[in-house]
Amino acid sequence: MIDFKTPTIGDAEWVREKLRDSGRMGSEACFGNLFMWCDAYNCGLADVDGMLVCRAGDSFTYPLGDGDAKAVVEKLISYADSRGEKTKFHSLNEKSKAELQNLFPDMFEFEETRDTFDYIYSVENLATLSGKKYHSKRNHISFFESNFDWSYEQMNSENARECLEFSDYWYRANKEKAETGTDKEMVAIHKGLENFDALGIVGGILRVQGDIVAYTFGEPISDRLFCTHVEKAVANIRGAYPMINREFARNSINTYELVNREEDLGIEGLRRAKESYKPQILLTKYSAKAKRLK
Repeated sequence: MIDFKTPTIGDAEWVREKLRDSGRMGSEACFGNLFMWCDAYNCGLADVDGMLVCRAGDSFTYPLGDGDAKAVVEKLISYADSRGEKTKFHSLNEKSKAELQNLFPDMFEFEETRDTFDYIYSVENLATLSGKKYHSKRNHISFFESNFDWSYEQMNSENARECLEFSDYWYRANKEKAETGTDKEMVAIHKGLENFDALGIVGGILRVQGDIVAYTFGEPISDRLFCTHVEKAVANIRGAYPMINREFARNSINTYELVNREEDLGIEGLRRAKESYKPQILLTKYSAKAKRLK
């Protein structure tokens, strides 16, 4: 029987090795994400015949790493069957979807999951905001720069604690109007910031007159691709969101070519915001569900 275990910091090294070898660009290819969200979504990790499998609820990721993917999927099918469940996969990309179809023809039904598509941008575009398409962003930033005594700094283990306090303030100010899932997000943010050094987080902080008005953080997926997990700002301070986005791209992740700013979860306002930054890649993802028990 496969033994799925809740991820701990001690799993970081072997999991990251499997994720790097997979070559995936999705936000699920980050150990920090798996660790931060494990409590919220009942996640578990397992090494199955040398391949990494992640479980969220009753759904699996496609096996990652060097190994016999077909044999591993067969074990996952048996595992689900023993629990009286149809085998399900989430976060399939085009490659893993095609491989699953080829290995198990006519066994799975596939669905494109638009709400989980990742938005991947050029770091240079976010740092420069040049061209007509970013005109409104530059206007908001110009207002911010002209009207506030501001500063930007790199996040570290000390000021990360201030970000925890800011997160709690943000939650109290927004919980009545926030979308479903904010409680779970706050749990994930706390897990991330409380393990700042161990997770190797890269982050940035925007201040006005010394007070935090925005912060963001994430981790690398590869040498050319960074993944931003969290971005929070005081919504009624005009320009705070585009400013933290630009300064982070300019000062903290400028050695990367691309940045994955994750999915929009089907939230209308979030989708509009992510689309307004003109992604270079909108990373398609699929789910799969077995048509029958084994």
